[in-house]
Amino acid sequence: MPAVQLPEMGREKKMKEITWDVNGFGCWICNSHAKDQAGYPKTCFNGKTTSISRIMYQKYKGEIPTGLFVLHDCPGGDNPGCINPEHLRVGTHQENMNDKKIKRVINVDTNFDETVFEHRKKPKKSEFWQRVAVIYNKCNVRKISPMYACNVHTGCHPSATTAVMSQVEIAIKVVLEEMKSEGYDFSII
Repeated sequence: MPAVQLPEMGREKKMKEITWDVNGFGCWICNSHAKDQAGYPKTCFNGKTTSISRIMYQKYKGEIPTGLFVLHDCPGGDNPGCINPEHLRVGTHQENMNDKKIKRVINVDTNFDETVFEHRKKPKKSEFWQRVAVIYNKCNVRKISPMYACNVHTGCHPSATTAVMSQVEIAIKVVLEEMKSEGYDFSII
């Protein structure tokens, strides 16, 4: 599993390491960070939630000019989970909209043969983090909110202890398994 260490952010705290798997199209599918509802992996960088794609572009290709966006040019179709700098380029908002009309947007998991095209049950972000907090709170004296759990997982909560972080990660694994058994598909988020 390849990895890249992120630059330090404010208060001398290192950001969570980015790791990924490579699929049959050469996409680097981020497996270390939560994805938003559109499927883009996100992290907390300089106190703001930002796309891992933007961070990877800047690390490997340089600064993103003001007013431009990072666009995907994945060989198998646009894959929002891909963070491979060779599949990223900068462009305008209009270029991005035009690309969406021309190219299909896909979500390719780590296995080439498991490209997801059909409609599946998509979990709601709020329900997921609510469940994580409930599992955490069952096992711990100190209670947390769904937002706190999300912020701990993405590295946006600087005061979280290592023990809290590991307990949140355990709760996340439990909730993922529960929701998968209920028919939720996490490859589409």
